[in-house]
Amino acid sequence: MVRLDGRMLRNADTLFDAFAEQLSFPGCFGRNWDAPVDWARVRDGF
Repeated sequence: MVRLDGRMLRNADTLFDAFAEQLSFPGCFGRNWDAPVDWARVRDGF
């Protein structure tokens, strides 16, 4: 489980930065709405 501080999430860019940092996404993380789901699939082997 990851907890994000909503006060720091001012826009989509800061949200994607927080996802990348907290979930250890790689540098190639796409920083778009599909990217977290895509990366979760890769991590789970789908």
